[in-house]
Amino acid sequence: MQAKFEKIPINEARPNHLRITELVKAAAEKCGGSRQLAETMDVHPQLVSNWKNAVKTPSPEAQAEMALIAGQDVLVTNLMATMEKTSGKRHERLSLAFKLWSQERKAFLDWKNTIGNATAQITSLYYSLGDRRQRPRFSTL
Repeated sequence: MQAKFEKIPINEARPNHLRITELVKAAAEKCGGSRQLAETMDVHPQLVSNWKNAVKTPSPEAQAEMALIAGQDVLVTNLMATMEKTSGKRHERLSLAFKLWSQERKAFLDWKNTIGNATAQITSLYYSLGDRRQRPRFSTL
């Protein structure tokens, strides 16, 4: 059975330049400023300024490096950057991959929240029983 490719908007809430600007700002903040980010990435400070002001678009590799510096998900950043540069069938496949990843991530987070809530309820019940619990009795020899 062949997967059905469905076109989805790349960034429904934010345009490309805004995502990149936010990424550059987050990475620069972690480094202590744009100049320090440029030194960390071994690029000219003017290039970082051009990225931040949407004059130039950083390569997917540079975006992945900034995501790593900023503590963001490198794989998703690289996928988004690659999707923005491609078109046609490849873009559709990458869009599908992103959509599937998003659904899996949501399912995982829902599961994690459910487990967390169940753990909290069990802990609450355990402590609410207090001294009323039956303590095991051990025979002494």
